[in-house]
Amino acid sequence: MDALEQALVKASYLLVDFPEIIEMDVNPLQVRPDGLSALDARIMIEPKDVRKIAQPGSHLIISMYPTKYDWAISLDGEKVELRAIRPEDENLWREMIESFSAATTEYRFFGPVKEITKSMLVRYCHIDYDREIAIVAIGGKGRKKQMLGVARLTIETANAEEGEFAIVVRDAYQRRGLGNRLMNALIEAARDQYVREIYGHVLAANSGMIRFAESLGFDVRPSDDPEIRKIVLRV
Repeated sequence: MDALEQALVKASYLLVDFPEIIEMDVNPLQVRPDGLSALDARIMIEPKDVRKIAQPGSHLIISMYPTKYDWAISLDGEKVELRAIRPEDENLWREMIESFSAATTEYRFFGPVKEITKSMLVRYCHIDYDREIAIVAIGGKGRKKQMLGVARLTIETANAEEGEFAIVVRDAYQRRGLGNRLMNALIEAARDQYVREIYGHVLAANSGMIRFAESLGFDVRPSDDPEIRKIVLRV
C-alpha cells in the first residue's frame, strides 16, 4: 500500500510539473512483492502548451502549498518557525485566538469573538493560496507547540495589484519584534504575487499598531468611519 500511495503522489507531481499533459492512463499497474510495475502506459499532450512560459502550478484548480515561505528565526533565543498556514493548524489558531486579551481581540476583530465556529476555522486556515496568504509564527515543539502570531494578505481578484492585510500577535509576544518579522515576510509574499499596494484598517484607538505601521513606511489616512484609520504601503 505504501508503494501504491507513492506511485499516486509521483503521478500527481508529474501532472504538476508538466501542464502540457492533458490525459494519462496507466493500465494495468501491477502490484508485486518487490514493488510496482506499469505494464502499459499512455500519455497525451497538448503540443501548443509545450515550452509554454507560465507560473508554476498556474494550471491547477487548487493551488499548491507555498513551501518557499519557510524561515527559521530566533526571538530572544527562542526558535520560531515562520511559514504559510495549513488546514491542520485549526487547533493552534483556535488556541491562539482564545488566549487573546480583550484589547487584542478588539483591535484584531473590531469587537469580541463570542464563539469560534467551524466555519471560522475553515475560513482562516483553509485558504486559496492564489488569492490569500497567511504567514504564521510557530513556537515550541510537540504538544507544547503554539501559534504566536499571523499576518494575512487577501487579494480580492486574481492578478489584482492591491490586497488587504491584517496582523495579530499573541499578547506575550507583542513588542518583541515578531510583528516586524511577520510583516516583512508578508511583504515579500505580496511582491511574489505582483501586488503593488497593501492596505489595512486600524482602530484609531490602536496607537501601538499605528506607530508600528508608520515605522514600516505605511501612510496613515482617514476613512469613512472617524474611529478607523486606513494604513497604506506601496510595496
